[in-house]
Amino acid sequence: SLHLNELQKKLKDVKFTFIIPIKEGWTTSKYIEMIHAGVIPFLHPSYDTQGHLPIPMFLRPQTPSEFYERMQSLIDDKARYEEVLANLRKAVLKPEYYDGTFINNKIMSSVDPSYTRPDTSKYKKKTVATLEDFFA
Repeated sequence: SLHLNELQKKLKDVKFTFIIPIKEGWTTSKYIEMIHAGVIPFLHPSYDTQGHLPIPMFLRPQTPSEFYERMQSLIDDKARYEEVLANLRKAVLKPEYYDGTFINNKIMSSVDPSYTRPDTSKYKKKTVATLEDFFA
């Protein structure tokens, strides 16, 4: 068991993870947590079998040898590694998840189905860069 700050420090040295499902086809939030931490997730063939997640097929190896070859290709090509991670962050980590907009809209629309978010474009938006900022 590690405190969140310690875990975040350790994850800075991790490049990849292999995520297996709790049950065939299921997904968890681990892929989101890993992308946020800068870790590229490879998915087990039985993880997200419906293909709902915005994770490219390259990160869904079907065999151990495919997993190794793909991981090694990213180790050997730092620019490609950075590109894959940047694309994952763009596809998965939406700004509205960090500034409260997403959860606010979910809550408000469940209370009032006709709810529409007011225009807040005139306000300066603030976001948190990392989870460490919350726990510093």
